[in-house]
Amino acid sequence: LKGKKVGISSFGGSSDTATRTALRKQGLNPDSDVTIVPTGSSSNRIAALRSGSIQAGMSQPPESVTLQKDGFRPLLDLAKLKLPAANTVLAVRKSWASSHHSEVQAYVDSLVQSLARERKDKEFTWNVLAKWQKLKDRSALDTTYAFYMNEVFQTYPYPRAAQFADAVQVGQKKNSKLAGFNVSGALDDSYVQNAANRKLG
Repeated sequence: LKGKKVGISSFGGSSDTATRTALRKQGLNPDSDVTIVPTGSSSNRIAALRSGSIQAGMSQPPESVTLQKDGFRPLLDLAKLKLPAANTVLAVRKSWASSHHSEVQAYVDSLVQSLARERKDKEFTWNVLAKWQKLKDRSALDTTYAFYMNEVFQTYPYPRAAQFADAVQVGQKKNSKLAGFNVSGALDDSYVQNAANRKLG
């Protein structure tokens, strides 16, 4: 990949963080060994791969399944490395959470219960994936389901400071205020713990 173009969605986003982590794992310096190109959405990134305007980019099921069938090959599977990471998070002001505790708890409860339903009712989850991802290929459904259930989703999604270490490292190059930022002070796992105490998962 040295000297090649690597696509991401946007600078500072989760795909940027994951890409830089993957490149470092491959012994490459993301700032000097490759050219990182923001393409917008993940679908734009896939299109750029197909057109040859970029030579690499992050993907996940179901897109990665289709890409492999079309002859693309994975260089590194970050999920299998089990690195602590966060992608989509729920973020609110502490003051708002304090004054809307029941609403935040209800939202977290619904997430935990949704994860439990996904695990326990595979057919239901397949149908949802097929509808919203517009999937008809059963093997793609199987791979997508296995990826998220086995590699991504946790029964109880506790927020941990280690999950944000790579994001802080990448972000502080653009924003010096992130240097030494105490991530733990911005996290509150009490809502997930509350759900766990009630065995919602």
